Amino acid sequence: MMAGVLGSFWVLLAMVFVVASLGITNCLTMNVLEQTRELGILRAVAMKRRQISKMIVAQALAIGVISALPGVLLGMLLGYAVMHASYAVVGMQIPYVLEPALLLGCVGMALVVAVLASLPPARRAGQLTIIRALQYE
Repeated sequence: MMAGVLGSFWVLLAMVFVVASLGITNCLTMNVLEQTRELGILRAVAMKRRQISKMIVAQALAIGVISALPGVLLGMLLGYAVMHASYAVVGMQIPYVLEPALLLGCVGMALVVAVLASLPPARRAGQLTIIRALQYE
């Protein structure tokens, strides 16, 4: 029974990464749309397409780094709550053990997901033409 519960937690963790990557992609796509005129101005004053794309990836990395601390704290709190409530499910108290390697792995994967999720919006931002970007409302 414990193997089934543990397996369901791994599936839940994978689903969280998928949902988070979709959320970051959506956030950055909206960010690119809202910054279209500004990106056009940056292109007009000699910023290269590759620099625009790198700027969007840097924004994604910043979002990932800033969200890592509250994510880690809330994740540890949720893990403690689940382990504390495990008595009702399995009939015995399971000790709460913090795994630093798993914690660092999740933070690292979150940053990787943030960067990978930023690639489509970064490509879109890099392909903007100056005239269309300046005319965008």
